[in-house]
Amino acid sequence: MLLAAFSAMGLAQVNLREGIVITLEGDTLHGSIDFRTDKLNAEQCYFIQDGQQDVVVYHPQEIAGYRFLDNGRYYVSKTVMDQKSGVEKTLFMEYILRGQVSLYRVNDDDYYLQNSDGELGLFHPIAPKQRTAERRRNLKWALYYTRDSKSTQRKLWDDCTDEDHITSTIYNYNQEVCPNGDCEVYQYRAKKRPKADRSLFPKIMVGYEDGRVKERYIDYLENYSVPVITVGVDYFLKRLSKGLFVEANLSYRRYEYSCLKLNDFTLFLGTGYQLKQCPLQPRLYLGYIPSVNRYKDGRVYYLYGKEKESVTRILGHGFQVGTGVTCPLSHGALLLNFNFSGMHSAFFLNDNENDFIGCKYYLKMRRLAFSLGYQF
Repeated sequence: MLLAAFSAMGLAQVNLREGIVITLEGDTLHGSIDFRTDKLNAEQCYFIQDGQQDVVVYHPQEIAGYRFLDNGRYYVSKTVMDQKSGVEKTLFMEYILRGQVSLYRVNDDDYYLQNSDGELGLFHPIAPKQRTAERRRNLKWALYYTRDSKSTQRKLWDDCTDEDHITSTIYNYNQEVCPNGDCEVYQYRAKKRPKADRSLFPKIMVGYEDGRVKERYIDYLENYSVPVITVGVDYFLKRLSKGLFVEANLSYRRYEYSCLKLNDFTLFLGTGYQLKQCPLQPRLYLGYIPSVNRYKDGRVYYLYGKEKESVTRILGHGFQVGTGVTCPLSHGALLLNFNFSGMHSAFFLNDNENDFIGCKYYLKMRRLAFSLGYQF
């Protein structure tokens, strides 16, 4: 739990996402990349390779590019002329569209077109009621690279106001000039921060449990089979390892012991590891179970001539180990878990004024359960 707390503090300012880095030699490195602002994404890449903990900071001169796998954002290293200083500089441009004319973006309003000869030209979106001279200056290179399509030039002149309009216009241009359809849009239609980059995943599960209850000091057994409902969260410690997680679950079951119908709430605190590289992702986990319950069974007895209603207090603790598999979906994931738990519990019978009756049980409990659920 301390490890999880300190890791959460360390991750407070980090937004790790699954991604790849492409080296200058063309090799692909898999790992996690820190998704930052558009400005910082253009300047450097914070990368943690799979199986390692150290952060490597790549600058545009050091790698060919990098890509986030959850939302398709793709950055490539390009050298251009700085419009203010007149000096060449190398930066990461977001690769939006590949085609006969390719489209790149830097920050919010700096776009570049690249023709088939590899030449890059800067242009800016237009603003409503912008003057003709300024509009012509902003669209100079865009109009030049699309000079063989009058319809594209009209759209750029009239509707080149934001990224959606620019992307659709250049995409339609490529479809017109390369009818074989050799075009590709790299950026998916996703939010800036889709669910795939989250570390915290709520879940709900339903299952079935077989249990055995044994008195610690006498040879007395009771077996039960009951349904179980579980709600909880998984928190992935991506900075330490992509598949390492901690979890907290609260389970509810209702069973009978010695003619008592008990509503049992059990908390589970544990840690585990999930193989995220696989299509079906196996997981292993283990942890600790503290359990405190209070149950009024409705029975009436007499103590010192007064009528009392008995109350059962159940104190317990134990362990749980389990295995399962996670099946990622387009939204969320399916979970299938099998677990075994062992607990030592004490049942204390009190009245509703907390006076001890003098009756208590020491129990050993063994539980074997399977459950099916959904991770949000």
